[in-house]
Amino acid sequence: MQLGIESVSSEIVLSRAVDISMALGHPIKDCLYLALAERWQTVLVTADLKLVGKANASVWANFVTSLSNVEEIIRNP
Repeated sequence: MQLGIESVSSEIVLSRAVDISMALGHPIKDCLYLALAERWQTVLVTADLKLVGKANASVWANFVTSLSNVEEIIRNP
């Protein structure tokens, strides 16, 4: 079945995730997702408000939003 899901090895974004993690002072496990969002030029939707706050005060602000904003994203893609 074609679901349009791409499997990506963490090795592909690991270096960038490390850079993001160090810049934001945030755990790398979360920054892997942010690195993917940046790579794919899309928005990471997360309930991690600490990550959202740190990213919003950085160059990654356009790549992350809070789960509480998901309805707005759906209405205005």
